Amino acid sequence: RIDDSQLKFSLSAKNPKQPEVQFTVDLDRVDLDRYLAWPDAAPPAGDTKAHHQEPAMAKAVTDYSLAGLLHVGEVTINGAAISEVSLPVQGKAGVYTVAPVTFSAYQGKVSTELKVDTQVSPPATQMTLKAQDLALEPLLQDFTGGAYLRGTFTADAALHFSGDTMAAIKKTAEGEATLLVRDGALLGVDLITANPPESKGTTAINDVPGQQPETDFTEAKGRVVMNNGVLRFEDTSLVAPSHWLQLNGTADTLEEQLDVQIESGYVETVVGKGGREKKVEHSLFYTLSGSFSEPELKNNKILANGKNKSKAGAMPFKQLVAEKLPAPVDSEGKKMVGRDLVDPAVVAQRFGLHPESLYPSAVKT
Repeated sequence: RIDDSQLKFSLSAKNPKQPEVQFTVDLDRVDLDRYLAWPDAAPPAGDTKAHHQEPAMAKAVTDYSLAGLLHVGEVTINGAAISEVSLPVQGKAGVYTVAPVTFSAYQGKVSTELKVDTQVSPPATQMTLKAQDLALEPLLQDFTGGAYLRGTFTADAALHFSGDTMAAIKKTAEGEATLLVRDGALLGVDLITANPPESKGTTAINDVPGQQPETDFTEAKGRVVMNNGVLRFEDTSLVAPSHWLQLNGTADTLEEQLDVQIESGYVETVVGKGGREKKVEHSLFYTLSGSFSEPELKNNKILANGKNKSKAGAMPFKQLVAEKLPAPVDSEGKKMVGRDLVDPAVVAQRFGLHPESLYPSAVKT
């Protein structure tokens, strides 16, 4: 027994020159928060080193083979409860596979596979992950300190990175993931009614007085590409019975900064002369920027097109810009005269956007 944990294990080792190690470990429960100092913890008294600095792991011995299974009934980590952890390990000559790692958490299940090569310096890791039906709000609350989304979360991801510290992993991580959230809500902001068609300005997401606003949705899905610590959101959309939303942009995990463009829309029924009704669709355009801890939502453009869209998310460019780019223009702009309105360079020039944040999938619908 160790504190409140009970450990049962077996271990065998042979061939001292090139050890062959086999093990089984069964741990009933463990509270890792008792033993690990998380980034927001204060440094010990008299410690002059910054608590966020991460020491590199000692280089592992690579000339042995390893095979075993670790099972943990319940793990508490950063306040989160994870249960039925199964972790099989196999490896030889510095290349180790941990697969499939399975556990239950946040009312859902997670399966992941790891391949770690310690023969190279720094160590290189390949990882795949499948998460199914996780409760998103408490997950975000436990690991980020704030919850901006609610719903049932499913993900399929593949990632590779180098390094043995979190900072190094963020800098080298590359991969992509497909994400799906069902029956959820954006928390802290109402993209439909918080800024009606006649309003303009800036709204701080986490500083809305009175009742906490929300943007409910039936499904949100998208693709996220990670490259050297920068997350890029592609083909990301949110749909609900009364409104829809599309977003593209980036989240820099190193600088912890957001640069996201959002278009949301909804349809209302307008009664005209003679009691005739017609559908009027409103589109609202936002930018989400700033730090992860204090993001700022700015309402940029608003319009009503007076008719239904044939395709949800299609951007009505003809109501945003003139038919042709007007002349005269500067020397750089002359190249744009007469070009298609949905050309990214034209849109960027007309609205002062960053061209690198525009993608064909977000512009041509």
